[in-house]
Amino acid sequence: MALSNYIGNLCFAIDSIDSLQAVPSEKRLFGSRKNHRKFVKKLDIYGSQMLDHFVIKKDFHSDFLGEVLPGVEENFQKLNFDDETSSITTLDENSFYSIFLDFMRSLKLDYLFDEFIQNHKIYRTIREEDDKLLGFTLNNPITHESDVFVGNFPYDIHTMSTLAHEFGHVYDLSFTLGDVEEFNQYFYLSFFGEVIPRLFERLFFQFMIDKGILTDEIKDKVFEFEVINHDYLLGCYILSLINENSFLDNSYQSLSKDELIQKVKNYFISEDTIRDFVYNSTGFDVLEDFRYAYGDIVSLFLKEAVEDCGLSNDFVEEFLKIRSGLFSEDFLRKWGMGPENYVQLHEKELQMIKK
Repeated sequence: MALSNYIGNLCFAIDSIDSLQAVPSEKRLFGSRKNHRKFVKKLDIYGSQMLDHFVIKKDFHSDFLGEVLPGVEENFQKLNFDDETSSITTLDENSFYSIFLDFMRSLKLDYLFDEFIQNHKIYRTIREEDDKLLGFTLNNPITHESDVFVGNFPYDIHTMSTLAHEFGHVYDLSFTLGDVEEFNQYFYLSFFGEVIPRLFERLFFQFMIDKGILTDEIKDKVFEFEVINHDYLLGCYILSLINENSFLDNSYQSLSKDELIQKVKNYFISEDTIRDFVYNSTGFDVLEDFRYAYGDIVSLFLKEAVEDCGLSNDFVEEFLKIRSGLFSEDFLRKWGMGPENYVQLHEKELQMIKK
């Protein structure tokens, strides 16, 4: 399963570098169409397990996010942010790599960045303007080696923040050294797969603010980061309000936007607000939406711990032990990751945005 997925992603990566249309047929990739059907069936099994577990924890998600959102809304209302965005500075190559190396050094991971540079393991990919995939990390489940791919790769803060995110995946994946089943769980079942990458982005923004580097551009980036995360939180809350049978038979994905609004509108003070959000959304997906929502939530708590003690602290180490398993509300409770505490940290995070 893991190796088949890796080979498919490797073909996609090659294609994204040079547009050679390298993706082979299903028969060539899997040896036979029968093997491909087995692969798809296993994917469906993982998807079913994830949805079943989501339904079991659905009330927790609904209560947690339902308490988080009003506080987050209030934080945004108090925010005095200049609507004008700064122009993007293109750096020279040496300045770009020097800044990012200093960031990695602040995490005591400069050796890791040096290794990727020396071994030419960072690739520029071809990316269209409307392509939402800014970058990706490819991890070999047998050798546990990773490669990083970044779209177009201009020498600016967008590329730096994408690199920070992807090196979060590299760092996270370096702890997935168990059997293939653990590797599969990380990719197909875990709601925590985006926590460390989101953490690295947050740490990168803080590093740039503290050092006074491209400050206005970073503040724009932080604002964008928080707005997008807020959308994930709201989208996940909406999903947590839908009847569980819709998930057990996957019918939630075929709901029209009007049907979705009718199912959740009574939970909101303003129907117009939720209507606008649903109509402007590109669709809802349990696995992806919850990965990024909890990536935002947990990474904010981890950031506090890392700023105090670095990456080697009990909080981060415990997270790295449990992140490949199914969602754990006990982990959130143990480390005080309640809605009120999250809102307080969120308000603190927004302070860096003020110009």
